Amino acid sequence: MTMADTYPPRSYYFHVRNGHGLIRDEEGQMVSPDKSIRQIAIEGARSVMAADVLEGFLDLSGQIEVADDRDATILTVRFDEAILMK
Repeated sequence: MTMADTYPPRSYYFHVRNGHGLIRDEEGQMVSPDKSIRQIAIEGARSVMAADVLEGFLDLSGQIEVADDRDATILTVRFDEAILMK
């Protein structure tokens, strides 16, 4: 039996805070216990930054704010934590 068999998936909301303000994730995402919420947030930050780079700019001051189903922030991942700069 795996952890995913024992605990049901939960809803998490991956809000984006950047130079455009706070962009709330209104739909959320069901995340099973065997997935890393932090990794999902890192991938989301990288996706936002990639879209910005395609527009010709990069703002590393943004962050992903992960909230649970009670809208309590449980994790924050800053954009500058999501990439390795060389």
